[in-house]
Amino acid sequence: MCIRDSSQLMLLWGEEYVGYFDIVLFLCLGQSAMIVTSIASHITFLGNMQFLNTTSVTFCLLLNLVLNIYLIPLYGATGAAIGTMISFITLAILKLCGVFYFFLKNNYFETINE
Repeated sequence: MCIRDSSQLMLLWGEEYVGYFDIVLFLCLGQSAMIVTSIASHITFLGNMQFLNTTSVTFCLLLNLVLNIYLIPLYGATGAAIGTMISFITLAILKLCGVFYFFLKNNYFETINE
């Protein structure tokens, strides 16, 4: 779903959310990256790579904590939303790299070309 401006936000949730358009936008972008991580999580579990999943989630938890400590005093709730978005996108990238490594390690790309 794409929310282009605050009037669409008002239609979805009501007038009280219009002032928080930036926060909702950042969280929606971050949540979009989380869609990728759910698929990648299943592949890492099937590939017996639970350590990668646990490590990447722990790293992003710590990243989110550090970003929130830095950004919340500067930007308030918007800073928290930005930190969460960055953490979600980082998690998606880490998991995609892990899945790509899994496919390379098991020569899945070679079997597709045959």
